[in-house]
Amino acid sequence: MNINDYIKDATSKIFDAKEKRKVEAELTDHILKHKEFNEEIGYDAEKAEEMAVEKMGEGTDIAEQLGTLHNDFYTPVGDIICTVIWLLLLGGAYYLMSKYIFDDIAIVPLNIAGISIAAAIYFIMGFVTLKRNRLQATICNIVGATGTGAFIFLCTKNFNRLVSGDFNKLKRLIFNHQICNADHEKSKVIIIIAIALFCVLALFTILTSLSYYIKHSTNSNSLFDNHFKKFTSRLTIVIALICVIISGFFVYNYFDTKNHLKKDYYNQYSKMLDIAKNCKTFDDVYDYVDTFDDEYNAYVDKNGVTQRITFAKNLVQIEIERQEEGSYNDLVVSNYGLVDSGSILDDSFYNDYTIYFGLNYQPYYDNYDYPCIKQLLTTENELDEITRFDMDKHTDDESFDFYSKYAPYSLICKPSKNDKYISKYEWNFLTGDVYKYQRQFQINVYPQETIDIFNRQNEIADIIKANPNASFDEIARLTNTELIPYPISYEEYKSTVNMLGSMFDAMKNISREEYNRLSQFKVSDDMYFVLGSTPYSYISFSSETNLQYINIIEFDNGNFVAQNFEDNELFKKMLSVGKGCYAKNGLIYSYDLLPYFEKDGTRYTLYTMNEDPGDKSGYIKHYYLINTKGEKYEHDMCYIDSEGYLYFDTGHTLKIQDDGLTYKDSNGNEYTRAFETSWDKDGNIVKYKK
Repeated sequence: MNINDYIKDATSKIFDAKEKRKVEAELTDHILKHKEFNEEIGYDAEKAEEMAVEKMGEGTDIAEQLGTLHNDFYTPVGDIICTVIWLLLLGGAYYLMSKYIFDDIAIVPLNIAGISIAAAIYFIMGFVTLKRNRLQATICNIVGATGTGAFIFLCTKNFNRLVSGDFNKLKRLIFNHQICNADHEKSKVIIIIAIALFCVLALFTILTSLSYYIKHSTNSNSLFDNHFKKFTSRLTIVIALICVIISGFFVYNYFDTKNHLKKDYYNQYSKMLDIAKNCKTFDDVYDYVDTFDDEYNAYVDKNGVTQRITFAKNLVQIEIERQEEGSYNDLVVSNYGLVDSGSILDDSFYNDYTIYFGLNYQPYYDNYDYPCIKQLLTTENELDEITRFDMDKHTDDESFDFYSKYAPYSLICKPSKNDKYISKYEWNFLTGDVYKYQRQFQINVYPQETIDIFNRQNEIADIIKANPNASFDEIARLTNTELIPYPISYEEYKSTVNMLGSMFDAMKNISREEYNRLSQFKVSDDMYFVLGSTPYSYISFSSETNLQYINIIEFDNGNFVAQNFEDNELFKKMLSVGKGCYAKNGLIYSYDLLPYFEKDGTRYTLYTMNEDPGDKSGYIKHYYLINTKGEKYEHDMCYIDSEGYLYFDTGHTLKIQDDGLTYKDSNGNEYTRAFETSWDKDGNIVKYKK
């Protein structure tokens, strides 16, 4: 076989014309050298050529190997598609970050993590570009670098604004978990450093790729060029790995910051509860606060007396205020339970100071919708647990300890200044998502003297509840009290009332049983009670000298009474006597806080909105049911099915029945209006009865 035939067979699997010519030249040169050697040792030209070809091996055998080695099926389509996808991902990431991250100071670490991940992916693309050694790949890399650089610039610009261009603020956020109030940007150095660092590394990668491609295309690349390209390829992988590690650190830092903010909030909340439990006076508070590591601000009046202590850090705001002087004993109470000045006794006189603890979000955020804020709100399940707690079955201290387990978005504490007066605590919990609503719970911690009074009242109430039809004489005997009949007889009372004008006609037809209700039961010199008609449904304690004795205890006898709410009687509820409005979940609420449920558990609550018709006729009040996602329905669309769950008649297809209370659909299923539906403690529907 001659040289030409052999070369033709050996290169038959190489389809790239340029590579094929290059291999043909190399093989020809190699065979000719062997042929020349054979001729020098004495073989003729024909034999020498034949021996040189034979030494190369079978052409068909090496054809496959040469084809695999030298065929290049590269097409730029793949690089173009990857670049377009990368730019779309950058755009999508920027959109999501601008929507959920950019305005949240505490999420700046995630912003930096996003920048680092973008840089890491770019440098991985740079590694691939160097491996491809193609001009098209280098051009795609330049486009990717431009997009990545723009992404880094926009993200860095955002968090630079949030930290006011201050390295110290950024450092405190990352290492001390201290969020800062953004003001005017002091510097753009952070932006310049971030962009400069990326541009230098990206430019180094691009220039290396481009220069090596030019040299390799002209067969002018040297051994140094090959080693330098390999070094740059490894460097891009190292940079990408470093970026991934940095990103991981900042992702961890974000969650650590988020948890720290929550922990700090709970710690400060716990401190305020400790103050309320251990400090009787404002001076005690001042000494107690002085032991804390945190720095509190004290406000002193012109006489040098500290009147207020404040503290604000991250998401916590605290104000402890000295109360005005005064006490219950300094006031004279009239027979009507009113202070002689005409104002009801102000509970501020019971306390020497008041604690105001709250969620301090306004310096940093526009609303409660940011992750670090939302983690401090109460979930609906937690709110159910809190609502389910029955303070009547627990002592004041047990109630205080229970509510203390849940951090509210605001807390007001008015601890008693001594053991003679009441302490008041008010928890306010906020829950929801797009739409949020709050619930308030108040605990009154009474002194032992008052608790003894309440225990005596409850003991009497239990006796009367167990004997709902007993006579007054029997009640007096069972309760060990003195029955004091009304000072004038039934006949004298009627005669006196009949002398009054027509305004008192309702009193003129009073029955003897109703007259008997005017009798009193004397418990002590300072306390008495009266009863209603039989069967007794409540007991009313009164006093002419002590407001603490005034109390009404209703009996939970399983009965329900009809009650209308709002001026338009839109709400028609059956209230459990002694309890209130039950919801489907068996918990008690006021009518305006009552939750309504769909079968999947989605909760809706009352939402009202005033509309100005523009004709100066006054505002029109609209009533809705709304869930935490902000989905709301007008009240005339809201119904309850026979199982007690919500049904929304958006097409207004339900037909009212003859009773005026129930509605039916085309299939005969029965419904009632949501605002006219009530439940018992087991979640069963209680029909409305006038």
